Amino acid sequence: MQHARRITIILWSICFFILSLYLALIPTIFNRSFCESQLKKQETAVHLNMSDEELNKALDKTLDYLAGKSDDLHFNVTLKDGTSREFYSVTQDDFYPYRVYDEYAHMAEVKELFNKAKSLAVLAVIVWLSCTFILLYGRKLLLTKHFRTAYITHAVLVLLFIGIGLYAALDFNSFFSLFHQIFFPGGNWTFPSNSFMLQLFSDLLFGIIYRSLIIFIVLYLLSLTLTFISSRFIFTRQLKTNEKD
Repeated sequence: MQHARRITIILWSICFFILSLYLALIPTIFNRSFCESQLKKQETAVHLNMSDEELNKALDKTLDYLAGKSDDLHFNVTLKDGTSREFYSVTQDDFYPYRVYDEYAHMAEVKELFNKAKSLAVLAVIVWLSCTFILLYGRKLLLTKHFRTAYITHAVLVLLFIGIGLYAALDFNSFFSLFHQIFFPGGNWTFPSNSFMLQLFSDLLFGIIYRSLIIFIVLYLLSLTLTFISSRFIFTRQLKTNEKD
């Protein structure tokens, strides 16, 4: 029974970690006003030779597509010289004609990745709520050693997160390549420097990471605080119950 409690607490901690990451990252990505401010700050519209309105239109259609509100990513934007072109494209390499850069296929993979992240978050919510119910229902069986299990699990997850963060900070190109090799095994994730898609997401990337990191730290510190308060409350209640007995 005690072993089962430890497993439940470990699952509770892992699910809270997953939910904290999801709640920090996904709302930031789909925060249109934040993304628009980042693009304005990076002068992305200037680099792409289009107005802010046209770029924001492209951003809106992209976010709608990734959120599952639209299944069509084919749309045109008007450049400052009056010409119209598709924002996303399928092109051949100038030196290696057999190589095709398919931005539509890549965005479809990104959309699928978001869908999987959403499914994982839903599963984490179900498991986390189930574990919470089990722990509360069996609160008289919880001991300080069980909460030590929670602290150790949190510590391991934090150290793992810090390790990944240090790897990304010390060698971002290597981290970026490894990330895409894992989540886009088909290899369709490198694009020419003049790609509108590449420019759009490159200018958004670090702003999203920075904001998400701050939100994640706040959420996770909150979870650690709640765990500590809960452990003290339950342990104190157990002591009072034992004294009465």
